[in-house]
Amino acid sequence: MTQGDWDFPFDPPPEYTTLRALGPLTRVPCPAGLTAWLVTTCAGAREVLARFPTAPPTTAPGDRRPAGRFLTLPHPYRLTDLDPVIRRVTARAVAELPVTRRPGDVHLPLSRRIATEVMTALLGGPTLPQRVADFITARRSAAGDDLLSRLMIHGHPGDELVAMNVALLTATVEAGAGLLTDAVVTLSSTPEQWRRVRADPGLAPAAAEALMRHLGASSPCCN
Repeated sequence: MTQGDWDFPFDPPPEYTTLRALGPLTRVPCPAGLTAWLVTTCAGAREVLARFPTAPPTTAPGDRRPAGRFLTLPHPYRLTDLDPVIRRVTARAVAELPVTRRPGDVHLPLSRRIATEVMTALLGGPTLPQRVADFITARRSAAGDDLLSRLMIHGHPGDELVAMNVALLTATVEAGAGLLTDAVVTLSSTPEQWRRVRADPGLAPAAAEALMRHLGASSPCCN
């Protein structure tokens, strides 16, 4: 079955309805011949993620930065530290959003703008290429325990490093932007859910979690 076989391409295949009726945890065959456990409820998904976290361990107790990180920021962030920045960037992007006829038209003026400006604020530079170049210059005199430093140890030229790492960061930006656009399209296609969130803003955190789980990071807009 392909995405074109059901009404809304972001919805799970119709077979999932049958699997959910079998229980919160169901064994399913995989195309490669393996057998896997399928978690079909939100509560079950949270429990599995809590028991088997996918995030890498921190380098030391109290260190907020994951091991194997892309680069070492001078001032490491928690997600909550970025909340004021995200709110400010989002409010400005929404206020300046041009009138559009299709939900997907918000990708460039809203979704990509928010993702790009938040990433730029996180790195603390005017543009991604300039900030990456600044990091490379700093690493030449003081290497850190991050991917950028390890690449420099192997002798990659400066221009190549800038292009390579800007590409990695751009892919991250596009993934976030694509997810935002898909969330707008999804809510536009389910107006009753959108009305619930508008009527009760307290539902927004749960709605955001549900959208991220429903759409996933590898959404069509990212491709």
